[in-house]
Amino acid sequence: MTADTQESVLVEFREVLNDIGATHEAALWGLNLIRDQMASNLAAAPNPEADLLFGEGPPDNTDTIGRRLWKIGEVQEKLSADGPVAQRLGQQWAVMVYAQWEHSFRPRLAAAAKIELDDVKDDLMGDIRHLRHDILHHSGVATKEHSARCKVLQWFEPGDPILISSKRVTEFMSLVGLTLKLS
Repeated sequence: MTADTQESVLVEFREVLNDIGATHEAALWGLNLIRDQMASNLAAAPNPEADLLFGEGPPDNTDTIGRRLWKIGEVQEKLSADGPVAQRLGQQWAVMVYAQWEHSFRPRLAAAAKIELDDVKDDLMGDIRHLRHDILHHSGVATKEHSARCKVLQWFEPGDPILISSKRVTEFMSLVGLTLKLS
């Protein structure tokens, strides 16, 4: 096994970021497809207060395992482009990006450079750390102490819900050199 070089670690980190970004985009595509596919069926539902079961198996089977119930009348809003499901997908993206940085790639960069872990700093990843903090410790709402202190990703004001859209992921990817210019 060969020792990591700084460049090899960064190349691998960019590959992981690419996969996490593509996963986020695929999830948003799926969200849009599900919302659009369900629109006419839900609009025709006789009772918007009836429950819609998300789970394994048919709802009339006693062996069915229900994961979540939503009211039929709430589904379109929950699945909207800026609704709570899209918001959580973006938040999961940020948490995953930071976890990869902090627990895998940052230590490897420190080892490759033969420096202390605390000496491996990056403003962009520091911003992801701030966003992650508010996602996990402030119910996904930007705070003055964290998200508002971002140096590069100045996306949110204190009190804003942290909604990381496809456009924001693309901006992040561009900042780490991971966007493709297609002619």
